[in-house]
Amino acid sequence: MKKILQILWLPILIYFFNITPLAAYLYQTQSAFDVFMHAFGGFAIAYMLTSIVRVYKISWWKNIPTLWNIVFVCGFVMIFGVAWEWYEFLSDTFLKTTHQPGLADTMYDMLFDFSGALIFSALSILLPRNRT
Repeated sequence: MKKILQILWLPILIYFFNITPLAAYLYQTQSAFDVFMHAFGGFAIAYMLTSIVRVYKISWWKNIPTLWNIVFVCGFVMIFGVAWEWYEFLSDTFLKTTHQPGLADTMYDMLFDFSGALIFSALSILLPRNRT
């Protein structure tokens, strides 16, 4: 259980931080909030991946070039971003919610998911930690 919490604490925090703004219709009134949440969500998912690597001591991660680490992290985050957009699409289709007002919103969401992954990757390079 401790390992799971080490890996998932930030994504869980972001998810629960999301509940109140949804209830207060903050996404509909403050478009910048959606941008922030997607960027921070991308950051949290990137953190989750590197936590999996650290907690389970995945050794091959250290042997691949930094650029490929970044590509892997961004790809991992984008898988979650696409899954989230599918969730919003299905919710709008079957539950008649309004999570996706249009294609541009979906594309911006994915762009900011990707931006969060890039910010995390940049910080991991600029602020390295010993991962023993």
